[in-house]
Amino acid sequence: RCWGQTKWGMTAADIQRLFPSAKAGPCTPHQKNCGTRIEVPGIDVAGVKCSVILTLDKSGKLDLVLLAPAAPTRKNADALLSGLTEKYGRPTSREQNVWTWTFTTTTISLSAIISGDFGMVFLSYQRRASLQPNL
Repeated sequence: RCWGQTKWGMTAADIQRLFPSAKAGPCTPHQKNCGTRIEVPGIDVAGVKCSVILTLDKSGKLDLVLLAPAAPTRKNADALLSGLTEKYGRPTSREQNVWTWTFTTTTISLSAIISGDFGMVFLSYQRRASLQPNL
């Protein structure tokens, strides 16, 4: 399970076919094991307009999906939480402002910090390869 129609291990070409408006670019310095970063703007998720950043590892395979609402408001955070809960059930865990759903191949995390007019809301889908045994 990954986000939307994406699948873990997709290549940049696979993603470009799925999202023709996608634009590839360099990774940010803090992104470990990142080979390519692909951004898709204006995606609707649970009624919330988001930018989607798909990160490919150094071998060129999809490893992380990050969604950031255009407006990081409490209303948008609540809409994402409601949509995730409806789709996946209650979160596996919650710590302060982070809700997490853990599955065999994927960890989904919603982080929301809202204070007055300032807010940060991020939704991530992370491949759990590091937890899978080496065969």
